[in-house]
Amino acid sequence: MRYWRYLKRDAVRNWDLYLMAVPMVVYYIIFCYGPMYGLQIAFMDYNPWRGMAGSKFVGFKHFINFLSLPSSFQYIGNTLRISISSLIFSYPLPIILALMFNAMPSQRIRKTVQTVFYMPHFVSTVVVVGMLALFTNNQVGAINQIIRALGGEAIDFNKASSFLPTYLISGIWQGAGWSTIIYTGALTSVNPELYEAATVDGASKFQRVWHIDIPSILPTMSITLILAIGGLMSVGHEKVYLMQSATNISVTEIVSTYSYKAGLISGQYSYSSAIGMFNSVVNFILLLFANTLSRRVSGSGIL
Repeated sequence: MRYWRYLKRDAVRNWDLYLMAVPMVVYYIIFCYGPMYGLQIAFMDYNPWRGMAGSKFVGFKHFINFLSLPSSFQYIGNTLRISISSLIFSYPLPIILALMFNAMPSQRIRKTVQTVFYMPHFVSTVVVVGMLALFTNNQVGAINQIIRALGGEAIDFNKASSFLPTYLISGIWQGAGWSTIIYTGALTSVNPELYEAATVDGASKFQRVWHIDIPSILPTMSITLILAIGGLMSVGHEKVYLMQSATNISVTEIVSTYSYKAGLISGQYSYSSAIGMFNSVVNFILLLFANTLSRRVSGSGIL
């Protein structure tokens, strides 16, 4: 009761802030919490004509069917290989870029460079994959033409072994600049007097970055790392699906693409929902593990 009295008093005092939060709360209720009602079809043999009330309850049948597939662990392995590789190579780069942007003495040059790095984020995934297909074409692709001009042999980018490097490099190009925003925002809150005091004490630019900038964004780094680990099983299917071909299907068939094909293409709605719920449960477990580990190591977390 004390909590609700405090909340009521705070709502009256800061009614304008609560009013601004209403659209976001409504959005989450409609698009995040509302659809949870439909998760029950993962435990049914759902028939759209009969609806949920008329569909037969089958318990964990669809979960067992998925995990019993000989290829299910291959899909899970492909998912983890892509997501862990992305985490290793894509996570540190925005932090490094943000530190570099913050160290630039000229405000005009900093804004120009930031804009150049932000721009790829606004290129749609379909366009990015189309650009990759154009640049990596075995015959007329710009990359292979440059390799031939330098006396090398053309690379077959359609091979399964070429998928992951292509996926990672294009993902870094598209998202690294945009991901620096949160770290750049954290760096703006650093007290300028700390830099002045460090300069007076004779600290070099690297020492100022190491002893001032990095500690100031460490809580932000912990939170983003926890969220990244909590989403290891949530590799977006759009880009992977668009990059799939007959020659690389062995490494590009992941849980989300398999679920997409089972649900929207084959019409196995209950089976697809069960796969999606399995993904979410694994992500939730990973999130709790990462948060617990972060609290023990750094003393900060999201829960």
